[in-house]
Amino acid sequence: MEWLDWRMPAVGAGLLLLVAGWMLWRFLRLQFRLLLALFVIIAAFLGYVYYRSNGTIARNPAIGRHAYLIENGKYLGVVEGEGDDRTRGKVWVIRPPGRYPLIYSKSRVRLTDTR
Repeated sequence: MEWLDWRMPAVGAGLLLLVAGWMLWRFLRLQFRLLLALFVIIAAFLGYVYYRSNGTIARNPAIGRHAYLIENGKYLGVVEGEGDDRTRGKVWVIRPPGRYPLIYSKSRVRLTDTR
């Protein structure tokens, strides 16, 4: 009966912990659900903030540079972006001064840092 010397108190303590946990669960299950919902909302918000601050795509260094036509050197405006067009191929999105952005083929445009 040596095995009862240490196993009986261990089983008794385990049962006491199980009963205490069950009683806590019965009394605090509504608060547990609210706490879990709060945790999910906070995790979603933090994920959104992390995505917006760190998950951005690397910025093209050409954005913000000044664009000129290669043919005649006419000033076109400031580069706002780049893209693909079915007819023109690779294009720059350029905003002329005081106007809406226009699209120019990359092969027709020269970029500089200063105006």
